[in-house]
Amino acid sequence: GNYLADAILADKAGSAAEYGTKIIFDGTIPEKGIEKCDLCTVLTNALDNAITACRDIPNSTVKITSRETEMGCRITISNPVKFEPQIKNGKIKTSKTIKTTRWKPCTMSSMKHSA
Repeated sequence: GNYLADAILADKAGSAAEYGTKIIFDGTIPEKGIEKCDLCTVLTNALDNAITACRDIPNSTVKITSRETEMGCRITISNPVKFEPQIKNGKIKTSKTIKTTRWKPCTMSSMKHSA
């Protein structure tokens, strides 16, 4: 597997467990072919979003699958949601309140750019 992905998954599994959420992973993430920065950005943000969505859903499960394809590695993350996502102008509208800080918040757009 990928040591960085393994560390992120272990950390996020601990965070998810605090809310009664399980993380199930199936597959492997290769060491080569994915920039470490991109992997960290995409995987961390996607898992944070999934765990946040599960906070108010008892006994929820975040499912992650990873498959190597001819085009590279495909990682799929799915989780239950309390409310149907709202789509505006072809983009998922966030339900999060984004606070202005000196750090730029990581958004779905930044994950898309990294991927």
